[in-house]
Amino acid sequence: AMAISVVIATLLGVGLYLVVFRPMRTAPALAKAVAAIGVMLVLQALISLRVKDDSPAVRYIFPQGSLTIGGQRVTTDHFWLAAVVIGLAVCAALVLRYTRFGIATEAAAESEKGALVTGLSPNRIAVANWALSSATAGLAGILIAPITTLSPFAYSLFLVPALAAALVGNFTGIGVTVGAGLAIGMLMSEVTKLQDVFAWLPRYGLGEAVPLVLILGFLLIRGQALPGRGALIRQDLGRTPRPAGLIIPTVIGVVVVIAALYLTSGSMRLAVIMSLLFAIIALSQAVIT
Repeated sequence: AMAISVVIATLLGVGLYLVVFRPMRTAPALAKAVAAIGVMLVLQALISLRVKDDSPAVRYIFPQGSLTIGGQRVTTDHFWLAAVVIGLAVCAALVLRYTRFGIATEAAAESEKGALVTGLSPNRIAVANWALSSATAGLAGILIAPITTLSPFAYSLFLVPALAAALVGNFTGIGVTVGAGLAIGMLMSEVTKLQDVFAWLPRYGLGEAVPLVLILGFLLIRGQALPGRGALIRQDLGRTPRPAGLIIPTVIGVVVVIAALYLTSGSMRLAVIMSLLFAIIALSQAVIT
């Protein structure tokens, strides 16, 4: 089952690149981010339709045992998982540094045109990297499944800690990124433990705030625009014209809302109020939110 799942993840990654992300190679970074989030939402919805409300249980993959560290009991499968992650990072670093494929990957990432004139195929390199990265991500998801809930929405929560680790590694250093990811995980676990020790701490969300605080800190201290692949020209997503003739629709809307509030009662008035609240919230949302 693990082998089949890794193959499916590999094919899915290649398919997404060919259908979605390859045509967007020259698109602005914001457009690529929106497309990636859209793909994630579609996959979440498809999995939810498949598994319904049930979260399938996954058997333990690594040997089970326990260790006592600092008076706390820690299961050994967490150490096995960390060892596998470190091993994958070492393999990836060796491939990128000492193989022709790794050197070609760095060349294509630096400049597609430069790689093309030297006889390299940026498309083939991109397909190979999407296949490898998708297989690695699929394997990681499998190994995490026995520890956390096998739910597409639970897995989406891993994006924020992963982004924080990638920022620490400046999107280039594999070793630094993996080390930061392990440190962030341990820090989140420690903060979650402190929620039970100190009653004055918030009961929920404190651990999840750790990577968010790190992201904000790194963006504040080291934040700069990420350059496009070999591109010197910055593009935007276009401009939206300022709407005209707002006064009459605004007056009519205010009158309708006030009338709806006065002419309704009970659950109907609550529905009107909630609709207004969510309309205000929706107006303040950006596309990526």
